[in-house]
Amino acid sequence: RAYPASTTKLMTCLLVLEAIEYGQLSLDTQVTAGDTTYQGLTGNFSTANLKVGEVLTVEELLYCLMLPSGNEVANVLAAAVDGSIEDFVAHMNRRAGELGCKGTHFTNAHGMHDENHYTTAYDLALIMQACLEHEQFTTVTRTPKHIVPATNMSKERELYNTNGLVSSWTYGGYLYDKCIGGKTGSTDAAGRCLVAAAEDGDQVLISVILGSGPMSVPGEEKLKQGQFRESERLLEYGFSNFHRVTIPQGDEPVDKVEVTMSRQADEVNVKPQGSITRTLPKSMDLNDIETKITLY
Repeated sequence: RAYPASTTKLMTCLLVLEAIEYGQLSLDTQVTAGDTTYQGLTGNFSTANLKVGEVLTVEELLYCLMLPSGNEVANVLAAAVDGSIEDFVAHMNRRAGELGCKGTHFTNAHGMHDENHYTTAYDLALIMQACLEHEQFTTVTRTPKHIVPATNMSKERELYNTNGLVSSWTYGGYLYDKCIGGKTGSTDAAGRCLVAAAEDGDQVLISVILGSGPMSVPGEEKLKQGQFRESERLLEYGFSNFHRVTIPQGDEPVDKVEVTMSRQADEVNVKPQGSITRTLPKSMDLNDIETKITLY
């Protein structure tokens, strides 16, 4: 169990993208920041500087949510999807269960610290996997810089991605050309966190780093941001040591099945249909795979 900080916004983003998929919202839907925009937000927190009464499209709000990690934007989108923040949080927990998350409980849509707001690295990977099914997610989260057009209450805004793997604006020296998106997070209790995805050929890998911080590297005087350095190392380890493999099923019949109501035969030969593709170690000998076929 760990605190997710703003990696929470992966679930917030997912529910917005699913609302778009189901026709409840569209990227062009105009949303007004309501009275609950700053509900539960005190002290220092990441913001896109929205004003109550300001009107933005869902698309622009997604950029405000995922690049500068605007906490108030999470509240605005929560109300747009479910009518209230409370109903949206219940939606988050319900969806987490549907995705197979067994160690996650949300109390808010943005990730501000709460003892009862927690997750696990594995659960975040499941949520990230669901996010990657939506093209708009990678379009937004791999963007280094985005300009939000002027609104009814604000001049044009420049947004910069806090993910050092795709943008050097906040943290320099960590750009990783295989990164296709992700989400940062940071609180005192959570440490520095990063959920990232990278693509190499036809292989996409997800990494999750929680509870990191500045770290020393042999031969370098300056401390490194562990969440970025270790994410790249972890992803490169995956690409170097694992690959996608299609396991052949063979064309020979493997058994016979009795049939009824046939004038031609009492039984038919059967064989497996399709193929099985898995991520396996490159060092593994495919000849060592044992096949067991069960008839239902």
